[in-house]
Amino acid sequence: MRIISYLLWIVVIVIGVSFAGLNADSVNFNYYIGGIDIPLSLLLALAFAVGGFLGVIASLCAIMRAKGEERRARRALKKSERTQPADSA
Repeated sequence: MRIISYLLWIVVIVIGVSFAGLNADSVNFNYYIGGIDIPLSLLLALAFAVGGFLGVIASLCAIMRAKGEERRARRALKKSERTQPADSA
């Protein structure tokens, strides 16, 4: 399994390097304060990285909300188990 993982990483790196080589042209990136000439491949990589980071942040918010609901449900379950009389056989 580890060999397959290494081979997959090698393929991804080779594709990434070839992508960067094919998209080495500079583009003008304008933002609010100014602008900069940056290679297209770097700009795309930064856009993917920022999108991934924002996706992780959004997912973490949803996960934290779900964990809070789970914690409240567990507390309510424990409370109801304590107040419920034990069944006598």
